[in-house]
Order: sequence, then C-alpha cells, then structure tokens
Amino acid sequence: MFLWELLLAVPLVAVGGRWSVSSEGVGRRVLGLLTTFTVAHSLTLVAASLGVVPVPSSVVEVWVALSVLLGAVHLLRPLWPGRETLFAGTAGLVHGAAFAEGLMGSDLSARELALPLVSFNLGIEAAQGVMALGAFPLWRMAARSPWVRRGMALVGAGAGLGWLGELLFGAPHPAAAVFEVLLAAPNAVLSVAVLVAGLAWLTLLPRPLAPAGATLTTKE
Repeated sequence: MFLWELLLAVPLVAVGGRWSVSSEGVGRRVLGLLTTFTVAHSLTLVAASLGVVPVPSSVVEVWVALSVLLGAVHLLRPLWPGRETLFAGTAGLVHGAAFAEGLMGSDLSARELALPLVSFNLGIEAAQGVMALGAFPLWRMAARSPWVRRGMALVGAGAGLGWLGELLFGAPHPAAAVFEVLLAAPNAVLSVAVLVAGLAWLTLLPRPLAPAGATLTTKE
C-alpha cells in the first residue's frame, strides 16, 4: 500500500500548495524513487537479518503504519513536494527492518542466510516492478479524475489509522476481516490484480480510426 501511494504521487507537482499533473520526467522519477526505496530497505534488511542492527518490532510496525498514513496524506495535499525520493529512502529503512522480521530468529549463520536474503530481496524487487507497471494506467486515470487519487488516498489513510490504533491502543482494525480474506487466498488476489491491470492497460491502446467516408450514428 505504501508503494502504491508513492507511485501514484510520481506524476504530481505542487502548484500553490495544491497538486497538478505533469508527465515530464515521469520515467526518471519512477526509477529514482524505486531505486532509493530498494537500496534503503535492502541495507536494513541485511543488517537486521544478520543481527548487526537491533530491531524493536513494535516500534518498527508503528513507523511502517505511520509511513502509510503520511503517504496517504501526501496524496491529498503536498507535504514534501519534490522530495518524495528522500521520503521513500527514509521510509525504506524502516520497511527493510519490517521485512527482516521473517528472517530473524531463524538461527541460521550468515552464510546460510545469504541465499534466503538474496532470494527474498529479489522477490520484493520483482513485486515492485510489477506494481510500477500496474500503476501506470492509474496515473492516467488519476490525471483525468482527481477523485481516483483522493479515493485511494482515503483508503490508505484509513488503513494507516487502523493499524496505528491496533498497535498503540489494541483497537481492532476496521478492515481486519477484509485483510484476513485476502491473505487466505493469495493466488486468487494475484489473479484478479493481474486481470484488472491487463484491462487497465487495454485502455491505453489507441482506438482504431473510422474508415474514410464512414458515417457514425447513435441511437437514443
């Protein structure tokens, strides 16, 4: 969810404290953002998994939830316009520590951890690439309708607030049941996501021109 928020903010530029859309340099911005996020979370993933850096899981989880909330607010109103890459790198350090929790406590030596670390990191990078490709049609939708962006920002804000409430106060997350259903059927979720992304990409294909001399008619 955090990565979606970052990607949806890529084609946005702040003008007078509000967002405007610009396609100039989008590819460069995406590459810089993903590279910075990747390097940052890779550093803490390796350091935390090898025990070089202590990782208080409760603190890390709170900061991850907070990053999701801040990313959502940034989609609604510019918090750090032009510095999204710096935000991605800073948050990436925290997310890398969260990724490492799955590998910590495995009682594996540094040599035994090498392959799982590389494989896990490559899997994350592959997922990021797929998400970036899937997000491209959404940029166009968000450019045409700010309500698409605002709707996704509100979803992210609700998720971030829910996670913070759960972590800090023990309050049940309002969407916990939805998350449980999604996590119980990962293959189905992935299939639906691929289908939706494919349909979204079809909207970017050029429409065929009408033959010369053809007359278009409409029916009421």
